[in-house]
Amino acid sequence: MNRKDLIRKYKEREVTGGVYRILNTLNNKYLLASGIDIKGDRNRFDFSVATGSCVQMKLQKDWD
Repeated sequence: MNRKDLIRKYKEREVTGGVYRILNTLNNKYLLASGIDIKGDRNRFDFSVATGSCVQMKLQKDWD
């Protein structure tokens, strides 16, 4: 596939939006959030955990 085909395929993919919860299992605090692309939000969150950064600033205090 060339670049244009990859871009077209990405834009045509099916996305699922909704509401999700991020739970801190140490203190039982949670953050309710919503998104247009839940799978993308999950990937973004997993990447931030792996790199030690935080995409949800409301969670940063609990992470430090």
